[in-house]
Amino acid sequence: MMKVVILPNVGEPGGSPTLKEIEHIENRYQLQRDGKSEYYGFDMALSIQRKIENGLTLKEQLLDDPRYTGMSDSEFKKVMNKYEKDYLLPLECVDRYLESLDRLGLYDSVSTGSGDKEGRWQAFIDYSKFFSNSLTNDKWRIEAGVEEDEIGDVEDVAFKMIRKREVPSRKVHVVMRDLKKLYKNRDAKKLLSSLESDVEIRLPREDCRDKDGKEFPARVIDTIWGKKYKTTFAHKINAAYGHLETQNIRETPLTLLDAALKKLNHADMDLSIISNSISGLEKAKKLSASIKSKADNLESQAYRFIKNFKNLGNKK
Repeated sequence: MMKVVILPNVGEPGGSPTLKEIEHIENRYQLQRDGKSEYYGFDMALSIQRKIENGLTLKEQLLDDPRYTGMSDSEFKKVMNKYEKDYLLPLECVDRYLESLDRLGLYDSVSTGSGDKEGRWQAFIDYSKFFSNSLTNDKWRIEAGVEEDEIGDVEDVAFKMIRKREVPSRKVHVVMRDLKKLYKNRDAKKLLSSLESDVEIRLPREDCRDKDGKEFPARVIDTIWGKKYKTTFAHKINAAYGHLETQNIRETPLTLLDAALKKLNHADMDLSIISNSISGLEKAKKLSASIKSKADNLESQAYRFIKNFKNLGNKK
């Protein structure tokens, strides 16, 4: 049996409800019975955002959920942060993606539901993590050699890969997870950056319409666009991963030791910078002791292997 709620109309006692009140009622009915939502992730994100736009804050929505009743402020804050990370931040990326294609609000071109094999929602979840944790992080950008004014270029390339959806031998959401490593490799970064100029986001008008001049649906246009640049994406992405794999092979114990020594001899390795911080100096002392212990252990290993090698030579 279906249960319905009849709300008062204009002129009736209580008056007609506001949009916020309607959203609040819907939210409570959806969650109060068992604290679970039947929404698929992307639908959940859209529902949360719609309620916020109608005046129902994320906090108010979550307070309707019996799972979070009685939580401390710190615990509840963690829940809110998780909802923002899992739903709202990826949706912000979706909106920027759709805006770049002049498709604001056309969410069906991103995903139509949990069974949508052409859906891109997971890719946006993983890209939003890269965007929040790395691309907009000054420390990571310095390590990767990505300038602040290049953020938009990196996002442009990521959005093009998400639009392509099918990339060589890899799921696009996995590539989004690997962007953090790919952009820290100089050669891989150069290849991915070239996609910004080598791949046009727009198709010629005639490619977007049938013989009668009627424009194809957005997803059909995406398929046509993807086929046009299939070879370009395959070459660039495969080559970028090739450079990443070569780098991993090159990182032998000798290259790692050399890199560690260079860092220890770096001009900025000056403890006087933290001389006014007792906690900083205590940590520096502890780290130095750990480094010395590891270095002594490696030296002992090297000495033992050299001795064994010489003994083996003497037996011949």
